[in-house]
Amino acid sequence: MSINALANITDEDFFVLEREMRGVEKITEQTRNNQVKNISFFDKEGFLLRKISYHRNSIKVDERYEYSISDSLLEIKMQVYRYLNISPEETHTVRKFYYNILKQCYRTETYSSSMNIEVPSGWSTNFIYIDNQLQSYETYSDTTLQMKTTYTYSENQTIKRTDHYYDIIVPVDDSITFVSKSGVSTVFLTSFYENGKLTDEIHVGEDAIVGIIWYSANEQNKSHIRFSNFDKRGNWTKSHFITEKGRVLRSKKKIEYW
Repeated sequence: MSINALANITDEDFFVLEREMRGVEKITEQTRNNQVKNISFFDKEGFLLRKISYHRNSIKVDERYEYSISDSLLEIKMQVYRYLNISPEETHTVRKFYYNILKQCYRTETYSSSMNIEVPSGWSTNFIYIDNQLQSYETYSDTTLQMKTTYTYSENQTIKRTDHYYDIIVPVDDSITFVSKSGVSTVFLTSFYENGKLTDEIHVGEDAIVGIIWYSANEQNKSHIRFSNFDKRGNWTKSHFITEKGRVLRSKKKIEYW
């Protein structure tokens, strides 16, 4: 059973070298009101090459990827163009994923720079496995702990992920520091599987996401997403929010294969 949520392209897709999206050429996903559309393009091995996000038929984000791959190291070069103002904002990111002999990621390094930041920023993450299952990882900026993530697994095909966010102290000059979070916040993500296919995700404690429909009027920090209409290859093509009023369409996905 994979820890990969399969709903989005995330860092978790690279925690192992095996590509779950192998054979997919293109994915077009549209929201329930058709105002937001994401188009993702893959190579034949399942690596994401480009992702374009539209809002009301206008390009808002254009992500482009290049890969350098070996048995022990995957390096991803990412260029992101955000069309929020008159001229696009450009960001360059390099991600390095280091793998052990079992092709499990044991460390990542991230370096990012943009037109608005003169000094590149960097992060690193270290992973812990027990009996070949990912148990936890910690993410640092330099030597400062920013987040710790833990996983628990159940026999009924559920995976619970817990993210603990810590205070981040950013030096501004020699005399001033900026604290971007106060205290420790926690986010829970529980994924449910049936016959190896992701069927539900429940998020608790996340910040508001544009377009999200909450689980209920009384739980403003909880959302429940259900995936359905699986194609012959086991990939979902519809997702819904589960609310106190029942199912509400979240998105539709068209998958084209090589």
